[in-house]
Amino acid sequence: MGGHDHHHAPRVINSVISYEIPEPGHHVEDFKAPDWRKFQVKNAPELVKVEQKLASLGLKDPWLRNEVWRYDPQFGAIPKRTFMLKNAATGLKLGFALAVGVILLETGYKKVFGKADHHGHGHH
Repeated sequence: MGGHDHHHAPRVINSVISYEIPEPGHHVEDFKAPDWRKFQVKNAPELVKVEQKLASLGLKDPWLRNEVWRYDPQFGAIPKRTFMLKNAATGLKLGFALAVGVILLETGYKKVFGKADHHGHGHH
């Protein structure tokens, strides 16, 4: 509260830049919107691939430029997103392989040791 001498600095939350909303009557004097010309499809290799694929099909996405900021390193999007996508497939493959392995081991153990599984049903 008080005067206009305090600043609302950006905070990074989960790799997303977040600005505090000033109290009513206050304004952020030092905020400057980024130049829209900076965000070009040619600067985002992932989107260049999308653009080329669309072109090979005779299509064009006029709104593709609106996604460029998501791939700008300034926002931390490229490393995190790339890391997540590349490692998600690896993790899923490993998890599936481990699950299959555990099921096979359990089935083999039951066959070798003849363990009957009655799930709590008593013998009468």
